[in-house]
Amino acid sequence: MTDTLPGATYEKKKSRRDYSVVDAIDPHDGGLWDVLVSPGFLEWVKKRGMGRTKELAYSARWVLLNPAGLYRGVRDTDHDVDDEGWLCYSAIPPDAYDYKTGERRDPWSNQTMMVCVTDERVLYDWWWVPSDPESPNLPINHQLRFREKIF
Repeated sequence: MTDTLPGATYEKKKSRRDYSVVDAIDPHDGGLWDVLVSPGFLEWVKKRGMGRTKELAYSARWVLLNPAGLYRGVRDTDHDVDDEGWLCYSAIPPDAYDYKTGERRDPWSNQTMMVCVTDERVLYDWWWVPSDPESPNLPINHQLRFREKIF
């Protein structure tokens, strides 16, 4: 059974050799648990520039700790994600970062950040999507993008 499913046997602390650990809201009880970041993913982000690196360090981590919505069962064909056990944390973080210059800026207008975590609690990726006009901290079509809303 995977860590992210209801009733799963899991531990809040998680580690894997050479992986970094970041805190995130635990979907089981609202406390904190560990999410892993692979060294290969960190290298990939670094190659994308200072803006993307800062967004991981600050914005994506902020969303993991302050989600306006937390969902299970991610369906996002634009990003080649369709997995029933994956989690998605969504919110509008206080800052965004220019991908070219790395400069801090206000969050992108009418956009919500989605941060996806695999069923093994490994950070997969994050991206900005249009916000729901009625609930701006949530992604547009959130009722269709996910199998289940946790909160």
